[in-house]
Amino acid sequence: MTVLRQKHGADVSLGCKGNKFDEVWYHFDVRGSIQTGDFVASIPDGGKTTCPPLGIRYPPKGSSGGGSHTTYNPTHTAAPGPKPTSTLPAFSGRGTLNVLTNDDRVHGCIIGSGTWYVSGTCAKFTATPIDNAKTFTLRSNKGECAVLDGELTCSRSVRKSSVFSADAGGLLAFGNNVTFFADSVPRGWKQQGVFTEPEGHATRLRIRWEGA
Repeated sequence: MTVLRQKHGADVSLGCKGNKFDEVWYHFDVRGSIQTGDFVASIPDGGKTTCPPLGIRYPPKGSSGGGSHTTYNPTHTAAPGPKPTSTLPAFSGRGTLNVLTNDDRVHGCIIGSGTWYVSGTCAKFTATPIDNAKTFTLRSNKGECAVLDGELTCSRSVRKSSVFSADAGGLLAFGNNVTFFADSVPRGWKQQGVFTEPEGHATRLRIRWEGA
């Protein structure tokens, strides 16, 4: 799912017949007419995926489903990552995750899937303090949030949330690092993935909590 989202620019929906993978749905907003307008990647309007959470089978083309096949399991468990050691109060309750660029100005926000977006309404996140209220987990309407393969992801397929912390300025930290990375600043309706390591991602950003 992460690879498909990166290539498309937004979440996609997987279609299954029973437990057999059958199709992928890409969602777009049309800016202009169907004939001449621009098709811009868009997040699904509600739950569209029809595949089960576990044991998805991908039979070879022309197969009836018997014999050899690939099984796809979309359930993700977050890697433990560096252990936060913050002694500052954790984020708590409901709020938004605003993105700060190099000039310390707010430039968009993190939306429900965990991507950076500059258009539309910011998503509301729920922060749940743990460890004597010094660290916390995050959840959006898409599901629990975790750092998977170095990328911030919020999804119902995440079974174990990552543990985050905060600095004195209310900045989100992962492994005590408040700097995150993206390929570029998103423009218009395009979204950008948010990563914890700089390799291949030229844009630096920070994420600030704003309580609801």
